[in-house]
Amino acid sequence: MAYGLRIWDANGNVTLDVTDRLARYIGSVYTGTSDGSIVVPGMGGNIFYSISFSSSSMAQFYTLPVVSISGDVINWVFERRADGTIPATIFYGRY
Repeated sequence: MAYGLRIWDANGNVTLDVTDRLARYIGSVYTGTSDGSIVVPGMGGNIFYSISFSSSSMAQFYTLPVVSISGDVINWVFERRADGTIPATIFYGRY
């Protein structure tokens, strides 16, 4: 039976098969401290995102953005707290 591309580890286990879904990083957006959104054409499908900010010790006192994805639009909203908000970078892609 023909398989195409397959990669094995040192123990003989298949670690990558041509039918596996691989993540593809598309881009990032800096949120600042305000609510916002970005349109990313062709994003429809299985989307992932990750949020990064400068200091983990600050996150306990400040609000990070809440991210949502609808079609080709990535939205972020800051739930207001008395302490304020902290800017973040949202990395996004498809898998």
